[in-house]
Amino acid sequence: MMYKRKDGLRKDCAIIMKDNRYRKIEEIDIALREGIPSPGVSDFDFNSCFVFPGFTDVHVHLREPGFLFKETIGTGSEAAAAGGFTNIVTMPNLNPCPDSIENLQVQTEAIKEKGIVNIFPAGAISKGEKGEELADIRELSEHVIGFSDDGRGVMSENLMREAMITAKALNKPIIAHCEDENFPRESSEAEYMQLKRDLDLVRETGCRYHLCHMSTKESVELIREAKSEGLPVTCETAPHYLVLDSELIKDEILREDGGRFKMNPPIKEPEDRRALIEAIKDGTIDMIATDHAPHTAEEKSKGFRDSAFGIVGLETAFPILYTELVLKEIISLDELVDLMSVKPAEIFGIGTGAGTSEEAIASGEYTIWDLDEEYEVNPDEFLTMGRSTPFEGRTVKGRNIMTVIDSKPVWRRQSLDCKMTITENTGISEGFYKLTLRGNHGITKAGQFINIKVPEHYLRRPLSVCDFTKEEVTVIYKVVGSGTEKLAKMTEGEKLDVLSPLGNGFTVTGKKPLLIGGAAGAATMYGLCRKYVEAGIRPTVVAGFRTGNQVFYVDEFAALGAELHIATEDGSQGTKGFVTDVLRNLRTDEFDMFCACGPEMMLKVIDEVMPEGADGQLSFEERMGCGFGACMGCSCETKYGNKRICKEGPVMDRREIIW
Repeated sequence: MMYKRKDGLRKDCAIIMKDNRYRKIEEIDIALREGIPSPGVSDFDFNSCFVFPGFTDVHVHLREPGFLFKETIGTGSEAAAAGGFTNIVTMPNLNPCPDSIENLQVQTEAIKEKGIVNIFPAGAISKGEKGEELADIRELSEHVIGFSDDGRGVMSENLMREAMITAKALNKPIIAHCEDENFPRESSEAEYMQLKRDLDLVRETGCRYHLCHMSTKESVELIREAKSEGLPVTCETAPHYLVLDSELIKDEILREDGGRFKMNPPIKEPEDRRALIEAIKDGTIDMIATDHAPHTAEEKSKGFRDSAFGIVGLETAFPILYTELVLKEIISLDELVDLMSVKPAEIFGIGTGAGTSEEAIASGEYTIWDLDEEYEVNPDEFLTMGRSTPFEGRTVKGRNIMTVIDSKPVWRRQSLDCKMTITENTGISEGFYKLTLRGNHGITKAGQFINIKVPEHYLRRPLSVCDFTKEEVTVIYKVVGSGTEKLAKMTEGEKLDVLSPLGNGFTVTGKKPLLIGGAAGAATMYGLCRKYVEAGIRPTVVAGFRTGNQVFYVDEFAALGAELHIATEDGSQGTKGFVTDVLRNLRTDEFDMFCACGPEMMLKVIDEVMPEGADGQLSFEERMGCGFGACMGCSCETKYGNKRICKEGPVMDRREIIW
């Protein structure tokens, strides 16, 4: 994908910035800036990007369990991270429906396994969301953020009263989808008449009450009146209700792809949109949520009348709202971030409470945006499985660069259009080749990876970086299949499509490091060794190979002044055996940092040889996957969960690993 750069924000940007709570990286104290991870791309000025607290979306449908053909927790949470969201609240229209502890556990187990952002489930109000019998609200209370029958309204007044009384006693909110089935779904009455009933019940019970996806001017007035009375009510609207109205889409819905404008509640009249905009300006509306509701292409291909209700929105919410509301001077940038981050997090009691860029960085939970970048919304580039959006083809400004949770990147923008030129591609030992490429690559640490298109497809697994400069990157690869066979035949001057950078790489730390690598992993250790030497530290290196004919870089390690120990399985060079045989003959208690790169079996044995409590960084090179996020990460587990290693691995702190 090609990105079109512009010259920056308009000169008259005072209203955009307003209180200047959210700022560019270059304007932030240098001590805080140094804690920001690498952006992973090198073709623009990272310092000109803005830092915001991670966004919070209180209305998301992840479809798992029950509807994995529409979305999974993995794909949905990746889409959330790509959109800058660090916290999302999931709706309960699932199978099984989270109306009991047993059913909820199916969802929470999937969240632990696949989620890469913070995910907070909502429990059901009624059993099976059928509106007939109260769900096990008391048992669910400690495990959910609130209660909703989203997807349909609760028609029984007595059931809603009972739900509110119980929720009030448990200090949990009712999260209401208002839809009175006595009125046509497309009518305003379907929403505001049930809202009117619910507000009477709030007056009676004192229950905390949150209205979902508000779309009508009548609902705005009802909420405004309720707030003036001091009732404990909050509400949300969605980007499509603020940007679109019936007049703007009247021709679009007649087209073959009109299904992308179909959602529930439906888009209303221009006067409704104007009322909603006024309500976000005067504070009547507390927050903006996406109501992200993915469906299959088939379900959304039946035209406006017959397509399923629901659109996707996690990856478009901020760019659409920034372009249509902030750049058009309807609200300020500060106000938009408050509506998407500060207010929803505060009201629902989640997030870090950060309200400035500095507080966001200090909290370790934030998102970084290039507000100058202009592009067209292209659903084919979405991470969500859903593709139906009313904003397809629309030109927007604002591109997410990175989303961070617990001070670790959970999503980074990858450049798929990196073009690099071969400057060297030669054999260096039996079966091993040295490949050097020139061009922008974004590599910032030894132990990161690249993937290469050769020439019709990318390699099944990426290549670990051996060494790099600002202009060039070098990898050592072994010919193991058709892809690397094709790569070995390519010559100097040929241009390649390169996916870069991948993975997180090693951190240069410790005063007496021991670096360990098997085969291609030894090349990774060379790059890391050079970084240590540049820092004034000379490491000890252990490199393992199958045969003496495969050994490489002996002279290069010597030139760095490193103490090199070699192990070969055939015994023709160095110690006969494996790297672990060398380690058993070393005084490992003398080292304060162990860095290793290789297959999981080798790393596990190395971990056993390390002194207990010693610091270590282990790179699971064989678990790197393809680089596109198609794998499910390494087979071992960390305290951060079994996250996709293409996005944040493969280097892990030894203490995080559960073998």
